[in-house]
Amino acid sequence: WWPMWFDARHAAASSVLLTSWLVGPSKIIDVDPALLDPDCRPGWGNTPSGWVPGFAIGGLWRNEIGAGQGVEIARCRVLEASGCAAVCANVCKGPTQEFFTEGVGLPLTMVPNFETKGCTFIFGATPPPIEEDPVHSQPCLSSCALIHAQELPTPSGAAHVQRNEDKIEIEVERRLQAWRDSVVTAKTSAATSPLPLSPPPSSYFATAPAVSSCGSSSSSSSSSSSS
Repeated sequence: WWPMWFDARHAAASSVLLTSWLVGPSKIIDVDPALLDPDCRPGWGNTPSGWVPGFAIGGLWRNEIGAGQGVEIARCRVLEASGCAAVCANVCKGPTQEFFTEGVGLPLTMVPNFETKGCTFIFGATPPPIEEDPVHSQPCLSSCALIHAQELPTPSGAAHVQRNEDKIEIEVERRLQAWRDSVVTAKTSAATSPLPLSPPPSSYFATAPAVSSCGSSSSSSSSSSSS
């Protein structure tokens, strides 16, 4: 078991390294502490305590609340390819939040930006209920196949209505297939070229604070420096 802040920072680092082929390029960002869950008990919530070497990217963690607990995706391939707010909310955002929050035990809130087609992951923040989440009441986007189909002149008659519904289904499937093709292309490209593991900027790390309350840690540091 690890503190939530520790899990959140590793989840953010892992997401950047492992999901670019699926959702596009992303980067680690800091999160507003006001958006995070309150600490369940001292030392085990979102408030960092002590210092821990990071296994995923190396170095020492900063001790600010919310540091490195977010991921910013510039343009999400799922949202960009589908052009549909409903696909974003029900196919991507909802299941991903449920997987991390209920399956993994690490709260995750995803905040899509429908104007830029980007998205922000906030690890350590419990998502709101569906009925209170504004994403689930988001109107159709201008790029959505459904809204364009509704703007078509529709003659009266059930046959014409059925043809329009068929057009909508075909257009949605076309966009989803385009996204699937882009994922396959990205996976093939990633398999044939080494994954660039660029370290984060030096400002991401801070010098490890002195540990005075734990005798074993102090003696370990002393012996290390003397050697």
